[in-house]
Amino acid sequence: MAQQKTVEELEKFKKEHPIITIPCFRESALTAAYTWAGISIPWYFWKGRGFGPQAVALGSLGSLVTSTIHWNYCRRTYNEKKREYLLMTALLKEEQQRSDAMRRKLYDEYKEELEDIDKHIDPKWVRNKPK
Repeated sequence: MAQQKTVEELEKFKKEHPIITIPCFRESALTAAYTWAGISIPWYFWKGRGFGPQAVALGSLGSLVTSTIHWNYCRRTYNEKKREYLLMTALLKEEQQRSDAMRRKLYDEYKEELEDIDKHIDPKWVRNKPK
């Protein structure tokens, strides 16, 4: 009961905040924040108090560049994985259909022999026949 409530809350939160559902957004935003802090703070301490706006501008530029690079790299790998997943599911579905067709063909071909064998075997040992 408690888990259903948390799942419902999560779905409500996702509907209210759709940007979180975008793949790679969170990672790119965190990369931008870390880059901004990694550039601006040391620049501010190295240059001194008078260069605060310059440190902010340099940190913002660096975070924009690194987050854009990270976004592109992450989306490319995400799309490659998604494409591979769709390809594998299509191949597995095709293989399953081919396997089922082969099984039906073999069953139809040897139907009489299998029925003769089934007459002589205890019913609890007979395997399920393909549909």
